[in-house]
Amino acid sequence: KVVQATLAKLRSLNILNDKAFARDWARGRVESRGYGPLWVERELEERGIPERLVARVVEEIFGPDGGKERARRLLQKRFKGKDLRDPKILSRAVALLQRRGYGGSVIAGVLGVEENG
Repeated sequence: KVVQATLAKLRSLNILNDKAFARDWARGRVESRGYGPLWVERELEERGIPERLVARVVEEIFGPDGGKERARRLLQKRFKGKDLRDPKILSRAVALLQRRGYGGSVIAGVLGVEENG
């Protein structure tokens, strides 16, 4: 009972707020490190944020394009002046986006390549 009352009090004071935590934490990681939606989903779920809240936060941050614009900006920053048509550079660009948590359809859309399941 004491624990429940304490949690209720913290929530009423907006000190314990999963949505605010998830949104602020995710936005900070995305803006400072360029992480994509898949990375954000995994990390929030590992932190115990409910799945439906994770989905809302990811949609709020990445919007309907799934992060294509953010992925495009990351590539422009990392590969400025490089020819993304060069197979080696293209391979590095794909690997970067995968490591950062962008899905195949976003990567294909941003780089103009076919998605290979």
